[in-house]
Amino acid sequence: MPRWTGGAFDLVYNNTATNGYVVAAARQLDCPILTQVHELGDAMRRFNTPAALAQTLMNSDHFLAVSPPVAADLIECGAPSDRITVVPNFLTGLPAEPGKADGARLRQQLGLEPEARIITGCGHIDRIKGTDLFVEVAAALAERLSQGFCFVWLGGITDARFARHVRRLVRQRNLADRVRWVGPVDDPTPWLAASDLVAVTSRLESFSLVALDAAAMGRPVVGFAGARGLGSVLGDSPELLAPGHDSRAMAELLHRLLLNPEQGRAIGQRLRARVAAEFLARPRLETILSLAEKLRRSHGSHER
Repeated sequence: MPRWTGGAFDLVYNNTATNGYVVAAARQLDCPILTQVHELGDAMRRFNTPAALAQTLMNSDHFLAVSPPVAADLIECGAPSDRITVVPNFLTGLPAEPGKADGARLRQQLGLEPEARIITGCGHIDRIKGTDLFVEVAAALAERLSQGFCFVWLGGITDARFARHVRRLVRQRNLADRVRWVGPVDDPTPWLAASDLVAVTSRLESFSLVALDAAAMGRPVVGFAGARGLGSVLGDSPELLAPGHDSRAMAELLHRLLLNPEQGRAIGQRLRARVAAEFLARPRLETILSLAEKLRRSHGSHER
């Protein structure tokens, strides 16, 4: 366990609930601890021992939860509800809207026809990210449309066995010409900007930065209601959230949007406006800084 000298700090800002005993060690600094939690309960338990999680919960003076489902899971894990504030993730600013040239360059790079529609997924090739469900959605859409679309996945391999399973699925579903693996990219923004649709197929999502980035660029985004946190970004619209983890239902959502590009563009603009209104930095930072100052003052008054 690290040892630090107290008295030189006003606040510890801890950016995860999964860092073991670091929060307990930070108590040596004799200042309040503000813990921002990006993880659902599954991840809190998966990447902690029970004792380490208990130490984080006990030693944090206040929690920032990135979504209501995260707040609910914090309470379930033992955090007092009156010490939790929901502060969603945010962007520093609204990006420029993509132009047609972005999509044209990507289609050329992938060797696709100029009119091909691109559905993008992003994340590690991992069960939690639902890469296998991404393939199943592609297969279900292929039953409705014989051509004119391509599924593109951005992200590296974290589980080699699972990655082999996913590639077998592609072969079994005869999707070699419909699903492309790009691998890890330094910046997914150009890929998301050039996409017609973005599919977040995660089984669990505390919030989804992919959905936030895509929505900010005016891209229509679909996901699974069963992932829990996507509603924080997309709202609870049934036209964007397939029930449970139903790959056929998601394929149907995509099919409707592909057949009605005007509706897709309208949804993209609605999501972009939602990001501008609710997910930009200034109001979120004001909340965090105000809470940090309140904790600092409270700690100082306790000392006196």
